[in-house]
Amino acid sequence: MFVSAVWAAKERAVFTRYYAVKIATFLLLITLFSGCMAGRTNRSYESTGNISAQKAERSDVRKEEILATESKSRFSADEQEETGKTEQIKLVSHSEDRTESNNSQAKNGLNDQSGKSAGGESAAESVTESVTESVTGQANDSVTESATGQAKEYWTFDQAIKATLQSDRQLQAGMMLVQESHADWWTSSLLPNPEFSIAGGTLPFKALTPERPGGPPQLDMEIAFPIDWFLFAKRAASMESARLGVSMSETEYADLIRGRVTMTAIAYYDVLEAKELLQLAREDRDVLTRLESIMKQARDAGGISEIDCKRVQLDRLQCQQTVLDVQAQLKVAKAKLWSLFGRSDSQPDYEVSGSLDISEEVQPLPIEEALDMASRNRPDIRRMHLQVAQAGTNMVVERRNALPEITPSFGYSHQYQECIGDPDFDGWGVGLGMNVPLFDRNQGNRAKAQASMTRARYELQAGLIDLQAEVREADENIRVAIDKAKIIAGEQVELALRVRDSVIQAYKEGGYHLIDVLNAETSYRETKRLYLTSRADYWRALFTYNSIIGKTTMQGGNINVRDK
Repeated sequence: MFVSAVWAAKERAVFTRYYAVKIATFLLLITLFSGCMAGRTNRSYESTGNISAQKAERSDVRKEEILATESKSRFSADEQEETGKTEQIKLVSHSEDRTESNNSQAKNGLNDQSGKSAGGESAAESVTESVTESVTGQANDSVTESATGQAKEYWTFDQAIKATLQSDRQLQAGMMLVQESHADWWTSSLLPNPEFSIAGGTLPFKALTPERPGGPPQLDMEIAFPIDWFLFAKRAASMESARLGVSMSETEYADLIRGRVTMTAIAYYDVLEAKELLQLAREDRDVLTRLESIMKQARDAGGISEIDCKRVQLDRLQCQQTVLDVQAQLKVAKAKLWSLFGRSDSQPDYEVSGSLDISEEVQPLPIEEALDMASRNRPDIRRMHLQVAQAGTNMVVERRNALPEITPSFGYSHQYQECIGDPDFDGWGVGLGMNVPLFDRNQGNRAKAQASMTRARYELQAGLIDLQAEVREADENIRVAIDKAKIIAGEQVELALRVRDSVIQAYKEGGYHLIDVLNAETSYRETKRLYLTSRADYWRALFTYNSIIGKTTMQGGNINVRDK
């Protein structure tokens, strides 16, 4: 009895020792394997991050070189423009004799600079760089003393476009979508993880002895790795779909730039137009104020009746209302332009420097040529083509996903047999697992991919039809704007100004009646207003036209839509 008890205790000790040693060894191997894989993943992530940072740095350096080259080529022209702008600003004063100041400003302020242009981006691979090269030039910050003695910040057209490209929050959000698509491609390129399993079997509740054998206890380890992604090219199809997604996000970003730059250009000339109309309204108000003073002196002398004074006074009050309306219009236009700069702070007292004058009229392209250029250059049209291609790739992806998942495996087993009087046994095994696509053959996703393909084709056809309507509308608008600008030239404005001043002077000498003075003032005001609005409409139509056909070329500050 005593010998049997000693033998049983010895067998239990041997069993416990071997089992504990084996389990600890395998757990240590698992820990080392996991640590190695985690270190490799971290090194891969850090390497990828360094590569992305280097690409971003090279992109920033390239951007700086483009801006520097463009600035050198436009320095002399912009220096002359800034000189003209400073001289024009210094002409603003509050002297009593507004007529002589207006004559000088009308003669010298008609051709102080040529317009600038902006439009849509055409290269999906270098979106921000090519747009900056097209529409940004010399951007010198200038602070000029205003008429009230306070420092005002003057924004040029190039500065406005550059501020939008650099600080607009919607453009920054669009860039994040591009980065998200790159991350999706990275995810699709990753290989599947192997599966590792470890298990113990036939573990006894009581100690095993030669007299009471069992089991024996067994330790099993298995590692499995799926190969269907390679056999059926599932990974390759997913990577191609993700690559097309990256291209689509880049074209979406290019189209976003095209729209935001066009909005900035239009908002810039809205501010410039409101600024000129406000100056015209103030001039008209000052002229009627002086005329009212003259009429009151003549009434006191008994030369005219009270009704004539009232008529002039009514016209002056209407001009004051016009001044208030245009002031509100200018504030709204400034607020809209300020928001396009991506500025969240309070709106400062800033001005835009520029002119509505047209140095050289640009004729639009023939309609067929414009349609061909728009279909090739518009980022949104390119995106629709990419969407059709991605839908076709998604159909391939879903068809390949319907194929079975195949996973080979390799295993190792160890049996603890010393406790029952036999030596331990080590063995290995292989296996192959796969699902049987008997019921679920991915029918729903395949039908969805087919419907997405059909929808993408219809959207492309609808987009091309809408593009034709947009191009024809923009072509008609630019041609009408050119014709309106030709009707009223700067010489007509100067002539209307001289006629008004001559009639006022003759009225003082008794050569004309009051109705002639009011008619002359109204004629000058309407002529100048039509002159300003026709120029502003021309620039807005030109920016819209270039944006619709997807073409923008800066040549000395002018847009040349015929340059391919």
